[in-house]
Amino acid sequence: MFIRQRGNRWQARVAVQGYPEQVKSFENEAEAYAWGAEVESRIKEGGYAEPDRTTLQGALSRYEAENITHKKGAAKESSIIRQISLHPVATLKLDKVKGADIAGYRDGMKAKGYAPATIARHLAVLSNLFNIARREWALEISNPVEVVRKPIVRNARTRRLNAGELEKIIESTESNELGAIVRMAIETCMRRGELVALRWCDVDFTRRVACLADTKNGESRTVPLSPTAIQILQALPRRINGRVFGMTADSITQAFERACNRAGVSGLRLHDLRREGVSRLFERGWSIPDVACVSGHKTWSQLARYTSIK
Repeated sequence: MFIRQRGNRWQARVAVQGYPEQVKSFENEAEAYAWGAEVESRIKEGGYAEPDRTTLQGALSRYEAENITHKKGAAKESSIIRQISLHPVATLKLDKVKGADIAGYRDGMKAKGYAPATIARHLAVLSNLFNIARREWALEISNPVEVVRKPIVRNARTRRLNAGELEKIIESTESNELGAIVRMAIETCMRRGELVALRWCDVDFTRRVACLADTKNGESRTVPLSPTAIQILQALPRRINGRVFGMTADSITQAFERACNRAGVSGLRLHDLRREGVSRLFERGWSIPDVACVSGHKTWSQLARYTSIK
C-alpha cells in the first residue's frame, strides 16, 4: 500500500500481484490509510471482487474518485454520475452492459424532456468510464457507448433582450443581488461561474479592470470595466469573505428563472446575457480580437455562436 498527498487530498494505492491496482482519493490521510488497509485485508482473505465483476454503479464510483477530483467541471460531472447511478442500468455488471442498455438510458432521458446537449454529456461520461476501464484498469471489455447513436446537438441561439425586458426582470426578482449580477453579466460578458468567483481583490478601480484567474478554459484574463460596471460595483456592500457576490451559481440561475416567469419573459436563459454583452460590443464597433480578449473566446467560430447583431 502506498499513500501520498496530491493537492489538498490524499491518495491510497494498493498493488497486489494477481489483482488489478486499486486507487482512491480521500479528504485526509487517515481515511486513505484505512481504505487501503481494508482493500489489502479483503484481498488476503479472498473477499475481494475484481473490477470486471462489479456493477456499473461501482465502476462509476471508482471513476469519480480517481478521475474527476481535480477537474474544473468536477461538480457537474459528479451530478451526472449520481443521476446515472440511480438508473436501473447502473445495477448491471460492468462487462454485461450492452449498446441496447445505453440506448435505453438515452431514450429514457429523451422521453423525460432532457435537452440533446444534456443527454450527450451523460453519454460522454459513460463513454469515458468504459475507455478508462479498458485502458487503465486492464479490463477486457468493450465500450458499448461507441455503437449508440448520439443526439444531434444544436447549440446556436439567437435570443437577445427585447426592449424593456431587463428592467422587468430586475423589478420582478426577490433577490437583492440578481439585478447587479445580470447587469454585470451584460457589461462584462463574464460567465456565471466567473461572477460567482469574483473577489474584491480581483477588482482594480484605478485601472478599471477585473482580473479573472479562474475561467472556464483554465486561463486568466483581464476584463475592462465600463463606467456602468464601475457604478454597479461601487454600489455593492463589501462582504467579510471578500467575495463580490454572495449567491451560488445554482441560486443565480434559479432566481433568474423565477424573475423571468414573474416578468412574463419567455425563452431567455441566463447565459443569453453573455451573448447580449458580446453583441453590444460589436454594435459599438469593437474588433473581433478586442471582443475576444474581453469574453475569453479562443476562436472566431466560438465567438460567433454568442453573437447576434441587431
